[in-house]
Amino acid sequence: MKKEEFRRALMYGFGSAIIFLKDCNNCEEYLDIIFDFSIHNYAFDSQCEGSRVRYLWDLILASSNIEKLQGQIMNKLEDNDSSIYHYQIYQLGVLFAQESEYNPIELMKRHFRYDKNYGSFVGETEIIELDGDKGILFVAHKIAKRLQKDINYDGDYFFVNDLIDSFDKKYIDSLLHELLDTNKRFRQYYLSSLNPNNRVEKREKEDYSSLKLDLKEYQYNRIRPWSRFATEEELKQVYYDINNSCDLELISKLMHAFYKKEYKGRIDRIVNFLDDTRYELSESAVNVLKWKSDNRIRQKAIKLIATKNNWYEYVPLLFENYEKGDYRLILDKCNKEYDEFEWHEIQLTLNNFFSFHRNIDCQELYIKLYNNNRCTICRGEMFKYMLRDGFSDIHILNEAEWDVNLDIRRLVRGS
Repeated sequence: MKKEEFRRALMYGFGSAIIFLKDCNNCEEYLDIIFDFSIHNYAFDSQCEGSRVRYLWDLILASSNIEKLQGQIMNKLEDNDSSIYHYQIYQLGVLFAQESEYNPIELMKRHFRYDKNYGSFVGETEIIELDGDKGILFVAHKIAKRLQKDINYDGDYFFVNDLIDSFDKKYIDSLLHELLDTNKRFRQYYLSSLNPNNRVEKREKEDYSSLKLDLKEYQYNRIRPWSRFATEEELKQVYYDINNSCDLELISKLMHAFYKKEYKGRIDRIVNFLDDTRYELSESAVNVLKWKSDNRIRQKAIKLIATKNNWYEYVPLLFENYEKGDYRLILDKCNKEYDEFEWHEIQLTLNNFFSFHRNIDCQELYIKLYNNNRCTICRGEMFKYMLRDGFSDIHILNEAEWDVNLDIRRLVRGS
């Protein structure tokens, strides 16, 4: 595997990188890439996709350069470069301590600091996991010290709640009693965290006439919650306006009432909106018609999927209008070039499609999506359908046993 291929495999979180290292006679050549991915998070969506540390640890183990990489990685905690993902380094520190003889707890505590970008301290959970009561007291004193010197700091929101979730409250009260007795701001922060003032606002239900006036000024999201409690009589008024109003902007907003609710009115006009050049109108029409079975919808869907650059936004029209062979049309569209964000949109849409329709005759489509979409959450969802449909590509199934997404590992190993 060339270095560019190895880097791409890590970028996507493919297990092929780990398998390659296990059989590699010159892992030294790839250590700089492993190090780079250990101190940065290159996930498609680092906030949603979760921790990558088990995958990184498997890479480090396979490299046969464990001690060298451990030291290099943990020493990066002292670096203030904002591009460095300190959260991940702390998570790796926990794994190093649990899986090897190297325990970096003192280094983790020495470089424990407040991150202004996140509005909290980085690494508190990991320090507590490794150092127990000592770790709790260490973090609490750091928070208390900052509360004393920074009037704009209100404390780390999750610290107290996570402690109470993990330990008995009386035990935490006893452990922190000295701080609670001597530091007024810490005591206020502690008590306010235990009793957050979460007000639940109750919005009075609007009548339809008022809602229509509001929609001229506000976005469509006003009508989605309204529609959940709308009466049949009110919905009949919505049907009438969709089919008779000349205000197309209002119509595009009104159709969002049926984002998760069945539309029971006439569909002729809405079908014509599907290929309208006004995106908002076309998008809203798709949301209304995706749960309708009608040959007119199918014909329009096939035409739009075949001709539109954003063809994947029309695939939901086949949810209820699918015919055998449609996967071939979709595969043909997937054989074109897309950027990573378009691949993500394609995968999101097709995962929904796979949930309705088995894909037994076109497994090339699964392979195409696997090789091109970087989002590991979407990949994990797709693997459920791949295994359901008897996916049999041994190369992909073997490397999936080492995928960055641990759910994929469990799915494949349990199949």
